[in-house]
Amino acid sequence: MIHEELAPLSSDQTDATEWVVEASPGLPARVVRGLVVLFGVTFLALCAAWAWPDNTGLHFWLVAQAVPVFYVLFTWWSSHHAESP
Repeated sequence: MIHEELAPLSSDQTDATEWVVEASPGLPARVVRGLVVLFGVTFLALCAAWAWPDNTGLHFWLVAQAVPVFYVLFTWWSSHHAESP
């Protein structure tokens, strides 16, 4: 979850009910871990496909089938199991 701070638009405006949401700088650790996992899985799958270029079955099942399914499941899991503040 992004930590947010509410601040008024400006002090000279008469309508004090308008607020601007300012996100804190930097990414949460959960986002960084998720990106590292996605990069690692992609890199390892492509390395396996390049290491054995004659094995088209491996390339099909690993890079074209398993990795996209992993992306969907990982995205679903990470969005439904968010850390509580």
